[in-house]
Amino acid sequence: MEVNRKKILIIHNTLRGWGVERNLIFIGKYADKNIFEVAYLLTTERQNSSENFFDNEVKLLYLKTPQVRQNRYTWIINLILKFIYLVIWLRKNGKDIDYLLVSTLDECIITYIAKKILSLKSKFIVFHQLHFSVIGREKNNPFLNLLLKIIILIDKDANGILCLSKGIAQDLKETHHIKTKIFVHPSCVDFQEIDALSKETLDEPWLLEDERKAIIYVGRLSNKQKRIDILLKAINVIRGKEDLPFKVLIIGDGEDRTFLEKMSKDFDLEGIVYFLGYKENPYKYYAISDLFVLTSDFEGFANVIIEAMACGLPIIATDCPSGPAEILENGKWGILVKRGDYITLANKILHVLQDEEFNKKLRNNALIRVRDFEYKKVFEEFNNFMIKF
Repeated sequence: MEVNRKKILIIHNTLRGWGVERNLIFIGKYADKNIFEVAYLLTTERQNSSENFFDNEVKLLYLKTPQVRQNRYTWIINLILKFIYLVIWLRKNGKDIDYLLVSTLDECIITYIAKKILSLKSKFIVFHQLHFSVIGREKNNPFLNLLLKIIILIDKDANGILCLSKGIAQDLKETHHIKTKIFVHPSCVDFQEIDALSKETLDEPWLLEDERKAIIYVGRLSNKQKRIDILLKAINVIRGKEDLPFKVLIIGDGEDRTFLEKMSKDFDLEGIVYFLGYKENPYKYYAISDLFVLTSDFEGFANVIIEAMACGLPIIATDCPSGPAEILENGKWGILVKRGDYITLANKILHVLQDEEFNKKLRNNALIRVRDFEYKKVFEEFNNFMIKF
């Protein structure tokens, strides 16, 4: 006898991206398909651009919202358009959905209001992947802070909250006094998939001929959060101190790429630091690297750390809220440095690259710790949480 599966509808703008989008993709890939039927309703993405992420059991639906060219003044117009189209779609299709799951600010607000207007019986689940208190403080944007306050009010009326890290969960409970049921749902890794991806051919074959040791950073080039400038400052210190041939691979793109490339040029790091742009498959670059470095001022979880660990890389990360210290268990499995301390970072990089025994120890630590984030384990706990509703 066929069992009726619970229907999860994930409402998001796009699945094209790292971080947030990848964690939402994992739900469609790894949630128990005997229990859940997962579908995505994409509010701004156009059709056929994300089909290769899933098997045939996962539905990709498109709201096809018209968009006004994005700027600081048209944001609200686009939000209203998304809301109108979402209400129309949910009125027609939303009655048999068991869970509405949202993650971004826009989709959280419009989905919550649409659910109330239509009196849908679906459970409303918010997946928080960013640290609200830190974002509000770091961004220092009154309008953004207003939106965050609205989200907190929605959290208090939600049926459940998923948090990407313990730090995010603790912030919601202690700072914002959320009493809604909260479950910590970290990111995960699929060792078999990573092994296959790490063996793919590089886009830059010259990297295989370059015998210098490789330091790698993977992520958005958004310096207010990621602080790649701290990595460049550390590299500038190192290259002048030791006879240690090395290169730095910067994988990613973003609004601050031009600024960071100019900074690298001003430091005369051309031929040492390589900006390789966004890569659909970063694993083949982890595979040729010797050390992963993350210099963020704040994170939600830092997926890239466990991705690098799954490839056996030693980890150096800033002790920022929240994620790195949780993953590395306060330095047990990798190296933590203070935010902004590029001198200490430089010294730690030298230690890892020069001391082969220490490097080997950190590689072994990474492979041991990352098993706690294997997708089967992470999603067994996710399934148990969701079926309680």
